[in-house]
Amino acid sequence: MDKKPTLKEQLTTQIKDKISKIQMTKKMTNLNYKRQITFYKQISNCLEPKIKIKKIRKNGKK
Repeated sequence: MDKKPTLKEQLTTQIKDKISKIQMTKKMTNLNYKRQITFYKQISNCLEPKIKIKKIRKNGKK
């Protein structure tokens, strides 16, 4: 029997997905982008292990 992922694990994967989606959409205005990233960062800070978020500069390089 496969053990179901815990709620914490589910949340972490969901947040990771969200963050990667946000980083994919470059059409988003810078302010909006920052707001969403900080929002997910705050959520991820409550979870362990913490999610590492790479900072992306305006020119798109990491």
